[in-house]
Amino acid sequence: MNLNTRFRSTAALGILLAALAISGCSDGGNDDGGTTGGGTTGGTSGGTTGGVTGGTTGGAGATGDLYISFDAGGDAGSTDVYSSDLSTRRSTFNTGLNEGIVAFNGTLNAVGVIAGVATLRQISNFPDRGGMAYNAELDDEVMFPTFREPKGIALAGVTRNQLIVGDAAAAEPGTDLPSLHLLTTLVGLANPRVVADIPESLAGGRTWDVAYDGTTDRLYAAMTNGTVAVYDTFTVRGTLAGVGGPVPTPSRTITPGRVSGGQSSQVSVNLHGISYDRASDSLVLSDVGTAASDSDGALFVIANASTASDAATGTGPAIVQPVRMIAGPATRLGNPVDILLRDGNLFVAEKINGGGQILRFNAIVTATGSGDIAPNQAVTTASLNSVGGPESITNAD
Repeated sequence: MNLNTRFRSTAALGILLAALAISGCSDGGNDDGGTTGGGTTGGTSGGTTGGVTGGTTGGAGATGDLYISFDAGGDAGSTDVYSSDLSTRRSTFNTGLNEGIVAFNGTLNAVGVIAGVATLRQISNFPDRGGMAYNAELDDEVMFPTFREPKGIALAGVTRNQLIVGDAAAAEPGTDLPSLHLLTTLVGLANPRVVADIPESLAGGRTWDVAYDGTTDRLYAAMTNGTVAVYDTFTVRGTLAGVGGPVPTPSRTITPGRVSGGQSSQVSVNLHGISYDRASDSLVLSDVGTAASDSDGALFVIANASTASDAATGTGPAIVQPVRMIAGPATRLGNPVDILLRDGNLFVAEKINGGGQILRFNAIVTATGSGDIAPNQAVTTASLNSVGGPESITNAD
């Protein structure tokens, strides 16, 4: 059924009561077994073949495909299915959208902009429709005129019936643009409806990506100003805002930084990807640095993320010092626009270095050491015939 509909921001008391009843009990956004992004993958090692570095699979439990969205320029976008060891591109699907993706119960949720209007498409039976395209008779489409540039997307709610969307529109003088959106399909709603919009003035800037921990109803938002905005009891407060309560503001911020000679300084520039590991209470962040550069990207690992908060640790700005920072030419990090934690390993959607790659860093949370560390695996996406630059990466469900 074609459900092309433009929605106004709306909420109702029934939505509030249902959301309050389930908030804080969810397994989380992209969560699976305590790690946002979920799933399981094994380690790999070996030589380089056909654009794939480290092509021999090892380790335990290498199961579950990866979904990767690609930006082909303009409004053109697709989502490709890759094998868990990155050796094979199984299929491609023309979603028409080129930003964030998340899957649940066989449906792929994809966001982006079509003809200047922010759009969510829900592709039904996605795993069985390789080689196909969005079909208005089979799939749902919802347009949100109040959104500007939807980027990252995460699931929330005990039955995964809420969506959180980051919005990173370019600044417009005199306009308070949106930064975050909370959507719901509670109480039998056919399509997602906007519960709350959080503007940049309250969010503290532009949100590119989000990681949600449903056990605690906590949202971590990666900001383009290099900070992480942390929202405690996010869906509860967002739902209250939808019925007239105050719009949620960050509970605290995390700014990756260092201290040298008693002087603190911020080391992050332009955060894009974010993923949370509940088992270790660690947050992993990707920083694209200067968007035009294919060599200045970085990764940060933040320990004790649930309680981490900027604090004065020197004579400069308040910061949080990462336990690991990975950057330099050997890393192949230029524009790491999205990341995915799977069983402790980090997959990175690197958009421009080498023409676009998927990188894997093993044991990102448990390993030690910082600096110019090469990935354990690097796959040039063009070598597997994907079109465009990788933009977002998520688990098959």
